[in-house]
Amino acid sequence: MIRYPVARTIKSALAAGAITAASGAVAVHAQVPTSTSSGENLQEVVVTGSIIKRTDFDTPSPVQVISAEDLQRTGFTSVSEVLRNLASNGQGTLSQSFNFAFAGGGSGVALRGLTVGGTLTLVDGARMIPYPLTDDSQRNFVDITQIPFNVIDRIDVLKDGASAEYGSDAIAGVVNVVLKKSYTGTSIKADAGTADQHGTTEHLAGIWGVGNLASDGYNTYLSAEFRHQDRILVGDRHGFWATQDWTPYGGFNTQPGASDSGFARPRIPGGYVLDPATNVIDAGTVFLNPAACSNFAAYSANKCVYNGRDQLQPQAGNVDVLGRFTKTLGGNWQASVTGSWFRSLAEQVGGANDAGVSGSPFTAFGYAPGVNPFAVTSPRVLLPVGAPNNPFNAPARLISEYFPQLGDPETQFVTNTYRLFGNINGSVAGWDVDGIAGYMYSALTQKSTGFINRNALAAAAAADFNFVTATTAQMESTFAPPGEVKDTDNMEVVDLHATRPLFNLPGGPLSMALGAGYNHLYRDSRAPAGAEHGTQGFNGAYVVGGQSNTNAYIEFVAPVVRGLEIDLSGRYDHYPQYGSSETPKLGVKYSPFRMLTLRGTYGKGFRAPNAAESGTAASAFGGAAIYDTALCPDHTNPFGPNSFPGECAELTGLQIATKTLQPEKSTNWTTGLIFSPFGKTSISLDYWDIKVNQDIQSGTSLFFLGADPSLFPIVYGQQLVETFCTAQNVCNTQRLTPAPGPILYVAFPYYNLTQTHVNGLDLDVLSRWNLGNGRLSFQFNGTYMFHYIFGLQGATFDLAGTHGPSIVSGDTGNPKIRGVTSLSWDQGPINVTATVNYVGRFNLTDPTAGEPDCATAIGAGGVFGSRFGTPNQFILDHYCEVHSFTDVDLYAQYAVTSRLAIHASILNALNSQPPIDLTTYGAADDLAYNPAMHQAGAIGRFYNLGASYTF
Repeated sequence: MIRYPVARTIKSALAAGAITAASGAVAVHAQVPTSTSSGENLQEVVVTGSIIKRTDFDTPSPVQVISAEDLQRTGFTSVSEVLRNLASNGQGTLSQSFNFAFAGGGSGVALRGLTVGGTLTLVDGARMIPYPLTDDSQRNFVDITQIPFNVIDRIDVLKDGASAEYGSDAIAGVVNVVLKKSYTGTSIKADAGTADQHGTTEHLAGIWGVGNLASDGYNTYLSAEFRHQDRILVGDRHGFWATQDWTPYGGFNTQPGASDSGFARPRIPGGYVLDPATNVIDAGTVFLNPAACSNFAAYSANKCVYNGRDQLQPQAGNVDVLGRFTKTLGGNWQASVTGSWFRSLAEQVGGANDAGVSGSPFTAFGYAPGVNPFAVTSPRVLLPVGAPNNPFNAPARLISEYFPQLGDPETQFVTNTYRLFGNINGSVAGWDVDGIAGYMYSALTQKSTGFINRNALAAAAAADFNFVTATTAQMESTFAPPGEVKDTDNMEVVDLHATRPLFNLPGGPLSMALGAGYNHLYRDSRAPAGAEHGTQGFNGAYVVGGQSNTNAYIEFVAPVVRGLEIDLSGRYDHYPQYGSSETPKLGVKYSPFRMLTLRGTYGKGFRAPNAAESGTAASAFGGAAIYDTALCPDHTNPFGPNSFPGECAELTGLQIATKTLQPEKSTNWTTGLIFSPFGKTSISLDYWDIKVNQDIQSGTSLFFLGADPSLFPIVYGQQLVETFCTAQNVCNTQRLTPAPGPILYVAFPYYNLTQTHVNGLDLDVLSRWNLGNGRLSFQFNGTYMFHYIFGLQGATFDLAGTHGPSIVSGDTGNPKIRGVTSLSWDQGPINVTATVNYVGRFNLTDPTAGEPDCATAIGAGGVFGSRFGTPNQFILDHYCEVHSFTDVDLYAQYAVTSRLAIHASILNALNSQPPIDLTTYGAADDLAYNPAMHQAGAIGRFYNLGASYTF
């Protein structure tokens, strides 16, 4: 591979002692010069977080740098896998393994634990178009699985929020993916890997380029990449963390088809018909699929359990094509055009296909852009006398949450993202000018199967449909039509800035930068028709609307005296909907002597509400713990006396946009030092502090915190004739519900009512030694969070080291400590790297969700507390804390010739198992592990073998 001046400059700066922290196995050791001659003329580069070029990464702001070689030596083959292990990536991070995500198929970074919406992700310093679906139906984020792996020159991670050039909405920080500027030659690379217990990955990449900018005046290159990962099912893994039968520990058996699941309606393949004389599961129940469940005795003995298709890891794939043409122009000017097509495919499988409510009338609601929510009532699903599946002499109830012909509900996400950017840069009248303009379009197709139309199901039952002999096609055409919808984003970006030195100060030239920009995002993200009609349980979130931003910025870098540098910048943003803001930033770096550098920053941030929060948007979700005691006196006993069992389920909430929202405002500051006791060792210690005021929070968080109930309007449906229980488990009466009718939904608007304050300490160590038999490199990157304070109306909660805020993304947990250590040895053509990834422990409590103690958290956790009703003392003694998790990755590379190299890696080499997490709802099939933090443990030991060849 040909190496370029920028890459060499980066390596030289690092070798000279500028610490650059990296993630995962990103030890900065690949081909780093052992020394830098005093006469070498280092090329200036732009470091993320500043507009003005410099010769090193030793800036006032903490910046992590991950080079292309570092990416390779992680042993991973995707950007998302690498960034997942960032020590600064925390609570709210989003992975493709979250089975209940509104933004299914996407993956995002959450620096400092401030959700994926607080991290600004860039490509070549320009905003990347966000994923067409929003996290929690609220937050814009960039899907990092789409970013190609093969064409990256480096990744910069700016770890203090807000920056003059990129945007004051970078509240938690910036991830800037810098692509190769040019390439000459041809290189191909292939990888294949597999886990100990099933789960393969294939990766193929190639890059071709011609032309030398210096001698030919042009360069063009084309990169293509393919990656595929196989699905890993729940049944493919074993271990205590994968246990679904918790009855030996005082809990429920959550295996599909279990009789002691704690659920009123077991998930039996093919369903069952209740004896009209009792209307409960008993010896008279007829099971429609005897091969799966022969009779009540087999069901009672748990001989009807089975493994579904729920996934620990979804099947996913990427095809990425990127080309760049660069031409030198006269007068020291250069222009380039970059075009790319990124295609990603992922799937989300899991849950029941939801005909279990068929024993009683069921009221849902439909909603769509421009359409107020409206009630949709489905009748009871009754098999008439003489129907093919009814052996009784009276109409009988059909109950099914799983038809094998349909399989599990499944949604495929196919995203095509197109980018076209033009860039021109050069010098005029003493100014270095850089302009960029780009257009991006992203289209995501959601295709869902296995979701039942309840009204159509009732009609099919009444029409003597045979649920035993029906084929998949017959079921789909009759009562489970697939749903499909295309969600799109359009984004335009324009930016022009210029820099120049003004005059000399004692420490060097005072430099100034001026810039202006514009960006516009328009989103048309809708739900499939069945969700809009309220007849099928598809992802019903929709967002339609746009947001424009016009900005201007200025920056001064002043080397006041030798060793003292001051960086002062300011930014002006204007949003037509919300007005304007001015956000300053100050950075200071002082080196009193060679071995010590002191640094610090202070800045303001500003994030305007997006279209999902204040535009035309809404989304329905389950789990709002509101019950009407007139309909369900005791929701823990739905078949108790004087109860309408159909009204004892947790109600549906409707998240709605709020037109009167105000922007979030943040304050961010850092202070730290870099200590270089000798030439090849650097130690940096940085304190960081971020406070966000006027947080835009979903009403669900405020609801759990006990905010004024009047903030959450209750909408009632029409009165219904429903099953009524006259005594315990005697539920044969049909009765009209009392006025005004059952609760249809609870409305949850967004509010600016909270404040979030996080702070902590980063420690980064980089050291190298030249040995007689090679070179040894050591690196450590660690983050310790002191506090994660969430406040509402005078009440504050410190969530650092807890499971809160659990309402965000996949309930990821909030560990105080994350760390990465790597040790690498280079000798001639050989490199060997070992990396240790560490995620600290955290407890199960979340006072912001009404879970101030372990017992309450376990009882309410998981998918609505399905593992335990009331945990026993054994559980409380052993599992009130999610224990720390450590995995070790090994990588080796051997250069067979100057053109051919082979490499191999073992990820999670010690086969560390994920710790038990009894409250997360992010795992497939309600398993007790946390995929956001501990997915490497669920995958297990993974082997990868690959080779690269350069022509």
